[in-house]
Amino acid sequence: VKHDAMQLVDDELAQLSIEKNDIVIGLHPTYCGFSTSNLRKRFALKHKLWPAENFGYLADKLANIEMSNGQRPKIIIDLLDDEMPLGRRIAEHSRESVQLLNTKPNIERYKALLQRYNLLVSPDTGPMHMAAAVDTRIVALFSGKNPNNCGPFTDPDMFTVLRSEDTKAPELGISAIDVESVLSACKDQLQKIEKESRGTQV
Repeated sequence: VKHDAMQLVDDELAQLSIEKNDIVIGLHPTYCGFSTSNLRKRFALKHKLWPAENFGYLADKLANIEMSNGQRPKIIIDLLDDEMPLGRRIAEHSRESVQLLNTKPNIERYKALLQRYNLLVSPDTGPMHMAAAVDTRIVALFSGKNPNNCGPFTDPDMFTVLRSEDTKAPELGISAIDVESVLSACKDQLQKIEKESRGTQV
């Protein structure tokens, strides 16, 4: 991750009143091929597209968690133009707890943004792997694939995997993963972040 890209992201988030010491949670609701039509899209819709209302409800709950320092997490969704309709639906379901970023493709900036996130919630897709590579904590939603075969590839303490296959209705695909389970996994990771922060201060 380049220093100039990190500064660009810091400046961008500052315009949203997000400071360097704020806890930032990124939600990545899409997947590779989301905006295109192909033979694999039916599989992807079932196994990678967690419902917008779920993301929205999760964002609302996360934005209202009070950290030990009295602050609350800031929730970000970074999307391309053709993904924005989904982002707006999530924002509506979140009671406007989500801040949407609409940006042009810039891989250096995106790597820096993923590194800036304290936590990323994502299906099994490219940004999940990129977040693992830059040591960002992850809550990953899997369906139809085995995470033992396809990551995240990082310290096991840095991520939590939730699988539709472990639910009562795996035939529903990724939508079988309920919001409360994802919220609980996020809270566990946030506790680890706070523990790390206290250790750094000492």
